[in-house]
Amino acid sequence: MQLIVTACFRALVLQLIFASLTMAEAQDDLVGSQLWRAVRIVQEVSKDNYTRIGSGFILVRNHRMVVFTNAHVVANAPRPIWFLWEGRPIDTTVRSIDQNHDLAMLNTNAQLVDADSVTRERTAAVVVGDKLVAFGYPDTVAWGSAGSESSPPARIVGQVIAVGHYAPAIQTLLLAVGAYNGPTFPAFVFDAKGCTTGASGGPLFNSSGAIVGYLKGMVNEGGCIGVAIGRAIGMIGK
Repeated sequence: MQLIVTACFRALVLQLIFASLTMAEAQDDLVGSQLWRAVRIVQEVSKDNYTRIGSGFILVRNHRMVVFTNAHVVANAPRPIWFLWEGRPIDTTVRSIDQNHDLAMLNTNAQLVDADSVTRERTAAVVVGDKLVAFGYPDTVAWGSAGSESSPPARIVGQVIAVGHYAPAIQTLLLAVGAYNGPTFPAFVFDAKGCTTGASGGPLFNSSGAIVGYLKGMVNEGGCIGVAIGRAIGMIGK
């Protein structure tokens, strides 16, 4: 009898392990399916010669493709801004900049995806404890010849440890706005490594593949700050 109980218990444990692994693989597939949204933002130095300046992401709305990145990535760029798509440089123009949200919207005439057939991205809010994945191009990601992309974006994985409002004037995440009267925006901190130079502007996804925000930068050693996706959605309209 004891042998039967032990065998059943082992079988149950194996089933739980298998179910857990299957769920993790499914979640990884959901996030991985959004990889195409990540782009590398570059600056043209001369013909066929580019220098990397940050990361960005693609949203599709109203049958058109729009690229976003951080305002601080492109605001003072003295040369034309491009982004790399599957290793190809695509020219773009800065359509609008929101300094408060550290967000820039870029336009391009290139039709890189079929905007009519692409499934509209799902969005979500974050809470403390959520596991997130960011796609970005920190300087550690390989850089090909003539500025071409030679590697996919890095995956920056972490867990949300604080949610609040970021105050750009004092560069602090406020857990309670309180008496502060300056501009703020919804933001969060997650305990991930990899938010180094170059990753700013990359998209952030939760474990179900919904886009929740974009990278702003490091908040401290080993921590990243993300900005909620709502402002980007608002800039292009629903």
